[in-house]
Amino acid sequence: EVGRARRETFAGERQLSDRNLRLAGWERDTRVKTAALVKAKDELRSLAERQNLAKSRFLADAAHDLRQPMQALTNLLGAARHALAAGDPAKCDELLDMAEDASRLTRNSFNAVLDISRLESGFVQADYANFDLPALIEEVAAPLRLPADERGIDLRLCWNRDRRILVRSDRHLLGRVIANLLSNAIKYRDPAKAG
Repeated sequence: EVGRARRETFAGERQLSDRNLRLAGWERDTRVKTAALVKAKDELRSLAERQNLAKSRFLADAAHDLRQPMQALTNLLGAARHALAAGDPAKCDELLDMAEDASRLTRNSFNAVLDISRLESGFVQADYANFDLPALIEEVAAPLRLPADERGIDLRLCWNRDRRILVRSDRHLLGRVIANLLSNAIKYRDPAKAG
């Protein structure tokens, strides 16, 4: 009887020890998982802050980029009014053509901001078609000639004009990419480098 009681006591103590070990393991796992969740939450918060800062910078840059052609448009319209008042219709026509280019650039910049917003929200679907790449580049480059001239940049487009270059892409989105590349090349060109 005493041996049996000892065996039962020993078995009970063993079960209790096993439960305590399992509980300690669960507590350790809980601490590790909690620490991982806290770390993941901190990383997500940091990522959200960086994305928010990047979006703020983008909006500040976009506002600056929109302000330039708007100012050029205002200046060109004022100059056209003076040319008209001075009885110089040829100069007025030239200035109005340049104002149209500035207006197109402004519209393109607004559309680029909207496109980026739609891309971020997942609402943009590519509309694929075949089209002539040089024609798109010339169309995109036309309104950028004025800002290039103002910065002393000779904007040249070079390709073999005897050969068509067809691409299959979304014409609108590719145009935005090309416009952004050209605009950044103009805006950030190094004046120390000639060419």
